[in-house]
Amino acid sequence: ETLRREGTDYRIMFLEASDAVLLRRYKETRRSHPMNRSDLKKGIQTEREKLSEIREQASIIIDTSNYKTADLNAAIVRQLNPEDREESFSITIESFGFKHGIPQEADWVLDARFLPNPFYLASLKKLTGNNRKVREYVMKSMLAKDFVGRVVGLALDTIPGYIQEGKYSLVIAIGCTGGQHRSVALVNELADHFEELGKQVVVLHRDL
Repeated sequence: ETLRREGTDYRIMFLEASDAVLLRRYKETRRSHPMNRSDLKKGIQTEREKLSEIREQASIIIDTSNYKTADLNAAIVRQLNPEDREESFSITIESFGFKHGIPQEADWVLDARFLPNPFYLASLKKLTGNNRKVREYVMKSMLAKDFVGRVVGLALDTIPGYIQEGKYSLVIAIGCTGGQHRSVALVNELADHFEELGKQVVVLHRDL
């Protein structure tokens, strides 16, 4: 706030990762969390709570969960030195299951449970939305096609406003019951649409 009052031009970049990825990283390095030495999950939750105000002020939010080091470096450089602000805007699309909780990092949370559920078909039950047959089953519904079109349209309509407000990323979370079928298929479908439009897209399937 002091910098803003002084008229200093600055941006806040906030790096984060999913709980599952953070747990794996801590376990791989055999480190305890500084905010809770005895309970890693509680330590991560405490950290999120303490950093929530900073996250809200960030103009750039990067989910590092699926990035390799080199790719993350490139993404950071791209965000800090954007030749075209709209081209530098990143869209993260995340599938999840409502029974496992809503992703806290999401800007938008959308519900896919209105669509027919492949889980109840014996031939598709054990597959996921990454499978072509499941995706085709989900997307043959006009409701699904209309949903995808509306989400893409809304994102394209709002991105200029986000950029004007100094925000360079959007996290769209799409949930179904378990995060295995409908939400995964829709996220993959949306990612293809956004990539065809030249957008930077990060795909996350939290509960797979």
